[in-house]
Amino acid sequence: MGSIPDPGEVTADLTPPPPSFDDFQRQTSLMTSCTLLWKELSDHFTTLEQNLQKTSDALKRKIQALDTETKDSLAFSPSGGVRDSGRRRPPSLRRRFWMVCTGERRRGRTRG
Repeated sequence: MGSIPDPGEVTADLTPPPPSFDDFQRQTSLMTSCTLLWKELSDHFTTLEQNLQKTSDALKRKIQALDTETKDSLAFSPSGGVRDSGRRRPPSLRRRFWMVCTGERRRGRTRG
């Protein structure tokens, strides 16, 4: 009569697992590897997107600051000088040329 083999006992007549089990293990390993690579790639693109958004926001702020600065520097006072934050700045080259050509008084003196 044959005895039932002990599951923990090592016997010489062990047969290798069927090929379908090996294929399953390979496929499982491949799926795990693909999942990890996908996660890494997804994280990389998320980081790129966030960095691009930060750079875009910074550029928008710089453009707005430059627009404001340009508008302020182009705001002429009624007397012909350029006003910037309440300080009187020297007139532009075009304005100075006009003042010289017309003999317009500047700060109480006549250019001649």
